[in-house]
Amino acid sequence: MPSGGTFTGNVDLDYEGAGNFVAGPEADLSQWLGNAGAMGYIYYSSGTVNGFSTGDPAVGAVNLVPGVNFALDVALPTAASNLFSSIGLTPPGGSLTATGTANFSTGAYTLNVGWDAGAGGQQLFSSNGTSLALNQVGLQLTINAGTASFGLDAAGTLTVPDPDSSGSTDSIGLTGQITVSSLELDGSFTITNWANAFGISGLTVSDASLQVGIGWGAIPFPSIGLTGTVSSLPVDVAGLIGYQQGAPIAFAFNLDPIMLSVSIGTQGSSAPALEPLSIAEPSYANLLQVDYAGLTIAPSAVTIGTTTYPAG
Repeated sequence: MPSGGTFTGNVDLDYEGAGNFVAGPEADLSQWLGNAGAMGYIYYSSGTVNGFSTGDPAVGAVNLVPGVNFALDVALPTAASNLFSSIGLTPPGGSLTATGTANFSTGAYTLNVGWDAGAGGQQLFSSNGTSLALNQVGLQLTINAGTASFGLDAAGTLTVPDPDSSGSTDSIGLTGQITVSSLELDGSFTITNWANAFGISGLTVSDASLQVGIGWGAIPFPSIGLTGTVSSLPVDVAGLIGYQQGAPIAFAFNLDPIMLSVSIGTQGSSAPALEPLSIAEPSYANLLQVDYAGLTIAPSAVTIGTTTYPAG
């Protein structure tokens, strides 16, 4: 911390249940940060605490890990504002939230700086009914066991016109993340709530994720994972197979190590996903119903995103 000046504050002690406690002061740092920031929060947490409220609307709730955590409300520097303007974006209003953690026992340290574009987001482009708005951007620096990595993540909304030319639009959630370290490069891209996917009326992809990793070995070989869930099919296609609209069709594929998984319906559910005999005669629908069916081929366990597929 820069020399000069003093600050005083109260140290709060909060019991969060499950044996976890959080202790930390609130400090006015404006005498050092000037226009760059004001209030800072430093917490020691005995365990993992998600959504801990700082009591400051500008900072909001933060996720705490065991060890030392900090949160700070900072203003966007002039140079950064000029960069936004130079690429055609309106500089973020208000301030940014910087958070960080330090776990001295494991040697893990993180620094995050995030920006929320607010309601409606920051529009990047708009043409012929298609537009893309940026909702959130985050930067992360992580040091874990002496290895440093840098990450960039973003979330946005893509708006596209309906394929039926009715004049209505569909909004699709987009998120992406790239992490680079001295060991590897990892990237992921996710879409959510894609109605009329690929311009096909009636096809709904509730979520889909692509994960790519490249290790910096002698011969870099990519690891590619793809997952997704379809929640509705075009009426004519559904009728051909007896598919019941709303039943999830999940798929997953991974290249290295190899893995393939396909399923329809919800395991343990009594709601039918398929009624195959309805193809021949609608009155036969209840004679044969498939609530769930799945196939997984995985010589070894594979994790794609937050889902782990066991070997089998």
